[in-house]
Amino acid sequence: MIWRFHKSYVAIGLKWVAVRCLFLTWIVVAGTAIALAQPAPTVNLKGLLTLIDTMRDTIPVSALSVAIYSTTTLVTYRAQADQDGQFEMKDVRPGHYRLELGVPSRLKTLTIGGKAASPADFEIDPDTKGAMLIVLSMKVASLTVKLEGATNNSRLTAVLAPNDEFLTLRSQFTNPVDAGVTLFRFLPPGRYLLFVVDDDLSRDIGTDPKLRDALKKQATAAEVFANENTTVIGHYISRQEIEHCKRQAGQSQ
Repeated sequence: MIWRFHKSYVAIGLKWVAVRCLFLTWIVVAGTAIALAQPAPTVNLKGLLTLIDTMRDTIPVSALSVAIYSTTTLVTYRAQADQDGQFEMKDVRPGHYRLELGVPSRLKTLTIGGKAASPADFEIDPDTKGAMLIVLSMKVASLTVKLEGATNNSRLTAVLAPNDEFLTLRSQFTNPVDAGVTLFRFLPPGRYLLFVVDDDLSRDIGTDPKLRDALKKQATAAEVFANENTTVIGHYISRQEIEHCKRQAGQSQ
């Protein structure tokens, strides 16, 4: 009789524990659902884009857009500047971003809320206050490349890749090499990497950042200065070296 009493008591206790656990689980699930249902905090990011060192044919600021890109979520926010250079990006989610501008220039100033920021990696958080200030220098220069180390029969192309976070345009410049010389015009001042390769390989160099990174030691470093014609000696990178680096880049993926 005593044993039966204890068995029923234990059974009631177990049922109570099960009900309590189920209740707590429901509370956790309901709380999570409510939290997920609530919209994440966002920021309306206002800014001012200013162009300096302009020339008569410089593109007007109202023709430019400003974009920020997240390398983690792959989301881009974009805004068009007005005639005074003012812009606004609405409902920006907090996170780390990279500044993207579609005009060749040199970034002189980037501040957010009065604090200096890196164009390659800056943070937007719910407490971000104050405008984004962007100042671009529109100065240009030229670069003469004189070639060493190529055969006379080679049809060559020079690929000039930005190697400076303050250069706003990340795409590459390409020029054919004629009689061992080529001239790049209207370049924003800054640091570049020069790859002189066989013409049929220039597209690979221009479109594959991993390949360019693998070939950094073979590339020629060049710094272009404002309002000057800089001259560098370029070095031919052989097809064999490129194929070897291609294999290395493929193995590292």
